[in-house]
Amino acid sequence: MKHFLFLAVIFLCNLSLCAQTGPPLPPPPEQEEEAIRYAAEMPQFPGGEAALQHYFQENIKYPVVEREQNKQGTVYIEFIVEKDSSISNVSAVQGVHNAPGLAKEAIRVISLMPKWTPGRSNGKTVRVIMVQPVKFVLESPTPPVKDTNNVKTEQIDNPVQLAEEMPEFPGGDGAFNRYLQENIKYPADEKKKKKQGNVYISFVVEKDGSISEVKAVKEVPGAPGLTAEAIRVISQMPKWKPGKSNGRTVKVTITQPVKFILK
Repeated sequence: MKHFLFLAVIFLCNLSLCAQTGPPLPPPPEQEEEAIRYAAEMPQFPGGEAALQHYFQENIKYPVVEREQNKQGTVYIEFIVEKDSSISNVSAVQGVHNAPGLAKEAIRVISLMPKWTPGRSNGKTVRVIMVQPVKFVLESPTPPVKDTNNVKTEQIDNPVQLAEEMPEFPGGDGAFNRYLQENIKYPADEKKKKKQGNVYISFVVEKDGSISEVKAVKEVPGAPGLTAEAIRVISQMPKWKPGKSNGRTVKVTITQPVKFILK
């Protein structure tokens, strides 16, 4: 009996030794860091906003079907700027009704963008979720306004969607995001109901940099307080650096997502 127990102990020791000297186990998979919507230094397209708009103008190919059907509007594309500056997780969060080709083209162009300057927070590079409006506007001649006294004929001074030099918040994108963070007051009713999401606000940057025609183009369902607060904060913004085209100051329509996120 003692001899049997001795052999059993040797057998167990050999098993333990084999387990220790066998091939090493693979390391546990590294968890992907969660992407954030705000960073102390937000990602930036190489060359800034004006370069981004120029990229769209040079690369967007208006879909034939949508052009023939006179479909136009703004497609909102969400994507992540990764730590290595690459673009990932590109998807349409809002398209133009009955115009799937516009969303498809916007996704294609966003996916092919060059690497951005990545976002940073607390001195570290971070993954940042971006929402970018891509505007599809069919060219059409601006109707003239006839002077009743037959003195002169002028063009209607309508705001444009794109300019060679797009308007800019004083201090740039980082300063704009800080402005929103410091001035938005989360509505009590929506906080109680745990309502959160993006409110998309359209506004015009006038030739003198002032803000006008502020309105919501997409709201969070059942959360009117978020819309009202987004409109209030956008309406009270300081004057922007106005847009320019062909060396002249122009009125430009901007669409901006205002994010409401409960901590």
